[in-house]
Amino acid sequence: MDINVACTHEHSLLSFSIMEVETCGLCGENISKSAYNCRSCDVWLHKSCASKLLNLPLEISHPLHQQPHHQLELTLLDGLVVFICDKCFYMCSESRYYSCSSSSCNFNLDLACALSVNDDPPHVQGWTKKRTLIQHYSHIHKLKFFKYTKLKKYEYACNWCEKPLSDVCYGCRKCDFYLHDSCKDKIPRTIYDHPFHPYNSHPLRLHHNSATKTYYCNACRADISSASGSSLGLAYWCQICDFRLDFNCAKFSPTLKHECHDHLLTYFPPYIQTTDRLESSPCKVCHNHLWRADSYRCVQCDVNFHLRCMSIPSSAKHRYHMHPLGFKGVFKEDDSGEYYCDACEEERDPKHPIYYCEECKFIAHIECLLNHE
Repeated sequence: MDINVACTHEHSLLSFSIMEVETCGLCGENISKSAYNCRSCDVWLHKSCASKLLNLPLEISHPLHQQPHHQLELTLLDGLVVFICDKCFYMCSESRYYSCSSSSCNFNLDLACALSVNDDPPHVQGWTKKRTLIQHYSHIHKLKFFKYTKLKKYEYACNWCEKPLSDVCYGCRKCDFYLHDSCKDKIPRTIYDHPFHPYNSHPLRLHHNSATKTYYCNACRADISSASGSSLGLAYWCQICDFRLDFNCAKFSPTLKHECHDHLLTYFPPYIQTTDRLESSPCKVCHNHLWRADSYRCVQCDVNFHLRCMSIPSSAKHRYHMHPLGFKGVFKEDDSGEYYCDACEEERDPKHPIYYCEECKFIAHIECLLNHE
């Protein structure tokens, strides 16, 4: 037997007797025994919840949104859209939800919260301790408070620590800019004596670049204008010498000692965009551009090396480990979100290449092995 709820779901729902406990995609409660399922979207529904979807009103009023002439309209989309529900504060991924008819309002409710008009509003449940909107100095738009749970296969990361979002967060859906609640106060407004700009009398101050002019990061040489790049126009700027570090490069530092250059080198992940400045500073060994390739760079000398051109050994030994370690690219040993180097016991970035012992699961930064050879 199937039930067609095309007005609120683009696929038919099939009735199943289930062996394992599933979660209802509408009310969020556990389902046992029998349920409706959409195989295309991997959504499960109580039979009672599925029946509610048959006759959803196109327009509703809700006690949490009582502004005059601001009706909540049923939004019907062909694909999934990510939004923050203004009742439960969870980040949601749905194709059917209620949103305010006023484009300036940005008030949204998932179907479960929209239909639960008799529940206590959030402020009664203690949400007055959190401001739902804040103007944070790291972003030009207001950031909205929300609670994060992983949405199917999609994973969102904090723009500061770059770890997966979890628990309480703030974010701007328009720009896909997110911060853990615990990270929002860790971002420095001013950096003194950065290794890429080692002048204590030349502070680097957090600055939003104008969208009308193109600016380049002095570290990675990529475009950091407001209209492009992962930094969203945010950079640290020295007003004295016009030195700029984009939001991400400000977290980098030189770590690798290698025979190919006199100074310590900094790892840079593959560039996803190419610019004239990138093409004018190719790899010193092969003289090809750096686009979409792992590289090491001396920012001070403006010298670049492809990782593949640096004679990095395919295996290496560490003085405190009995087995040889093999070179690996991007590597995550689990989904914990916490990744460490077993040599220095410092946190590591899982997007950076490492040395790895298959037998002991021992992981080490490249520099932790090669700097001590």
